[in-house]
Amino acid sequence: MDPSPPQPFRFLDLPPELRLMVYERIAIKTSYHVVKNGIFTQDVPRALAAHHEAGNPRPAPMSTLVVRSIDVCILATCREIQTEAFPILQPLLQEVAGDPVRLIV
Repeated sequence: MDPSPPQPFRFLDLPPELRLMVYERIAIKTSYHVVKNGIFTQDVPRALAAHHEAGNPRPAPMSTLVVRSIDVCILATCREIQTEAFPILQPLLQEVAGDPVRLIV
């Protein structure tokens, strides 16, 4: 007897109240992109270790870009979800759009 394949999770089968709670928990993400010697890296400890292993006594010249973003791919799933989620995500989108990218030198 073969076990039946797992059934997909149907998000739209959830009550609207639960779906709204999911949309409210979509958070703004802050990313740090390190630029060392003109090269982007996100592994700061490894970049610093490589700099010091190369025999460089001075601190590595680097800058960090700080970028805030929000994942909005849920808005592209279907019109019903877009209609429900957009009013909740719109204030977050406006906050992110008004927040400039920061450069830490």
